[in-house]
Amino acid sequence: MPKLGEEYIPPVKLHPGSSLAEKLEELELSPQDFARQIDVEEGIVVDIVTEKDEAIITPELADAFEQALKIPAAFWLRKQKRYLEFIANQQVVKA
Repeated sequence: MPKLGEEYIPPVKLHPGSSLAEKLEELELSPQDFARQIDVEEGIVVDIVTEKDEAIITPELADAFEQALKIPAAFWLRKQKRYLEFIANQQVVKA
């Protein structure tokens, strides 16, 4: 249990791809179709949706997501940042 004033880091990794996959499912849109819609390589979106560790939402991708999905770029970047912080924290704990 974190102490008052300490940042809470959840015990599970929350890859931003899970949010993207959920939104695409809601829109009945495949990752491949979405990639074509935002004019990026299909593999990039597929890697994000399948939550590959090396799949990163860049500021440019976040802007494209915002334009297409009407979900602010800051939301995507915040989720990516938290995921990377979680991974880094896990590596420190293992060391």
